Amino acid sequence: MDTNTTMAQRLRAIRGTLTQAEFAHKLGIHKNTLGRYERGESEPDTKIARQLCTLFGVQPHWLLFGSDTEPSDAGVPGRQNPAGPFPGRFSLIGELESLRRDNMELRQDLRELRNENKDMRQEIRALTGTIRELLQENGELLSRLAENGGRPAQATTSPDTEHLHSA
Repeated sequence: MDTNTTMAQRLRAIRGTLTQAEFAHKLGIHKNTLGRYERGESEPDTKIARQLCTLFGVQPHWLLFGSDTEPSDAGVPGRQNPAGPFPGRFSLIGELESLRRDNMELRQDLRELRNENKDMRQEIRALTGTIRELLQENGELLSRLAENGGRPAQATTSPDTEHLHSA
């Protein structure tokens, strides 16, 4: 482990790809204060050091002195666990956010299915009415057929269409 790093270098390493404004916001400090820390003009107090350790999973000894262990999978020296003193915290937070998004999508799908179900019920009611009308008409036609002794009834012609039937 390289113990010749300065506090300023370690702070820049912890910040990683976050902007100074984003990083300062997470720590609850002004970005100018962070700039002074990163230039080595001043050092964080114990409150900020604790926040760095807790929020970013940095080992206190490494933060203060530049020595301790470096995990093989961390991109930042001295990072003991991305969740700090709460193992799995970031992965659980990520999983929770993913579940929330899934839940929102499922709720939207449910709303759409309910609307679709409502539309289908209305369509079923309309079709049921049509089926009843057709069954009634079928019954009437069967009655007329029975009245004619099983023979189809003669079509009635109007005087306007009589010439069509006489040909």
